[in-house]
Amino acid sequence: DRLKLPTPPAGTTLSLAEQMILNDDVQACDRLAGSPFHPDRTDGLMRETGTQYDQIDPVPAIAACQRALGAFPDHPRLLAFLGEALHAAGRFEEALPAFRAAAQAGDPLGQAGLGVLYYDGHAVQQSFDEAFRLFSLSAEQGFVDGKTNLGWMYQRGEGVARS
Repeated sequence: DRLKLPTPPAGTTLSLAEQMILNDDVQACDRLAGSPFHPDRTDGLMRETGTQYDQIDPVPAIAACQRALGAFPDHPRLLAFLGEALHAAGRFEEALPAFRAAAQAGDPLGQAGLGVLYYDGHAVQQSFDEAFRLFSLSAEQGFVDGKTNLGWMYQRGEGVARS
């Protein structure tokens, strides 16, 4: 299920998306820690299918995403995927700045991941209100994890009136 791109002719200027698709470290990060539901996947900007959160192997995923960020510093999707891998490893203090930077850049996985930290009280003081706000931002972009977590909060009446 990979997007196949031809090798560009010498001297061709590639877009950022094209550069990322051709970068092995980005592809490894996308494959090992990427969400199959990330908008970049559905928009054709990721050629890898990603992996479900509970299937993340943190050690190689963290290494791949760190290498990818070396090539594309502060890229929101890569920061969010690094946050996912760090969270899967239980390294919440390290996941926090990655999720925060991705969320501030508007990445829906970054918003949902930061929301989970606030919901669970990992690396931050637990706040259902902040979790609800972040899940809402993610859900407004149509991101399935944001929608699901927001739905759970409504069902349980956490940070919002039960509904």
